[in-house]
Amino acid sequence: MFFRKLLCIGFVLLLFRANAAAVNHEDSLYKIDGVLISKTQLFTGKNATVSQVVKLSDDQFKTIRQEGFNLRLNHENWIKKSFNNTDSVNRELIIELTNPFLYDVKFFTVDSSAVGDSLITGASKPFTSRPILHPNFQYKITLPPLQQTDCFIQVNTGTVSSDLVLLVWDKEKRKDYQLTETKYLSYFLIINIVFLLLIGLAIFQTKQKYHWFYFLYILFGIAHIYTDLGMGFKNIWPQNTSFNNTAIYIFANGYLVFGVSFVRNYFETMKRTGQLDSILHALIIIGIISTAIEMLMVFFLPQLPLWLVIFNTCVFLLAGIMVFGTAAVCLRYRYLKKDTVWFLIGFLPHSIAISFLCFRVFGLFNNSKEAWFEHIVPFYIKTIHTPNFLLWSVLWELVIVFYLIMRRVKYIYESNNNMMLQLAQQRENSMRGLLADVEKERKRIAQELHDGTGVRLATLKMKLTI
Repeated sequence: MFFRKLLCIGFVLLLFRANAAAVNHEDSLYKIDGVLISKTQLFTGKNATVSQVVKLSDDQFKTIRQEGFNLRLNHENWIKKSFNNTDSVNRELIIELTNPFLYDVKFFTVDSSAVGDSLITGASKPFTSRPILHPNFQYKITLPPLQQTDCFIQVNTGTVSSDLVLLVWDKEKRKDYQLTETKYLSYFLIINIVFLLLIGLAIFQTKQKYHWFYFLYILFGIAHIYTDLGMGFKNIWPQNTSFNNTAIYIFANGYLVFGVSFVRNYFETMKRTGQLDSILHALIIIGIISTAIEMLMVFFLPQLPLWLVIFNTCVFLLAGIMVFGTAAVCLRYRYLKKDTVWFLIGFLPHSIAISFLCFRVFGLFNNSKEAWFEHIVPFYIKTIHTPNFLLWSVLWELVIVFYLIMRRVKYIYESNNNMMLQLAQQRENSMRGLLADVEKERKRIAQELHDGTGVRLATLKMKLTI
């Protein structure tokens, strides 16, 4: 039965792969007729001004051959992109940086070595100050006909993350794609919230309180993803820049605390693995203390210090390793063996996606590295900072855990039915015994009455004879 379910899962994934090829051919979205676009060039300099960077030769820039790349964390970086409009009319393009947490971003349009236009934005500025109200940083550039135009982008990444994807769009195509982006993100959030509510109802039925840790774990996970998408800054705290630069780690710590708490209770590590339980308990305490420190820092610092970000990331990685270690120990001792296997199947993709989030802090991951995943899933959103693999893995884990909880509900329901049948059988047996005793007593009384009546009749007969 177990292998049959795995085969069904594999068949569904193959269908996804077959459908994805037709859906994800999006090259036409980025093709701009009549405009030649150069490779992205990168320069990291200290206290360099735009007038100095404009005079640099191409040899002093590093050529980036992918849309996604990593910058030096908490440093000033210069990105150069050149456009040659071969058309006889003006063309309007959108340059987009898909990282909502870039601390300071400055766009400069340079025409004939002179700065023609500029825009100062970034996560250090209120969201409402952006000319285009989108979680990503978008800059509209107008290309004069038959002329080359350079765009220089100065980026100070801050301490949250250093990865980004640089996209160049035709203005009208970007407006059209906005509808696709909004539609699929809405689908993701609605489906996950529906599953979360169903899990909550199932937990309410099982009466197993430790499952509420999982409910809160997913709730904080969705909040973390919502913040990483930049939607929290857009819709909930558009003026609070310091909270926006800290919220992602506050939610991540809540994610960690409730996730590890669920694992401790689900696998009963307090009874079975004392040393592992001590480490898990320590991770929970560290997560709570880190959350308190970060919430205090919101009032005093515009962004978290780099050392705290690295510390949080290392704790998160350690927590993931310990969760897998706990599951491995349970498999070793055959405790909840079937549930543990399903738990690993559900959590493995999610844990890989979480490791992606951790690696990007160290400059080891950007969304170009998940290009393989684009050709597997039915749809892939290119314009978000959150890895698409994480969105799908969260949905996958919710489905698996929902199955486990429903199986637990079924088990409890069947156990209750068996108990009710046993009670009914016992009640029936007791009633039969009671009826047998009543019948026996009735016969005894009838016999006594019969014997007593016979004696009295004999006495009367005797008296009459005398």
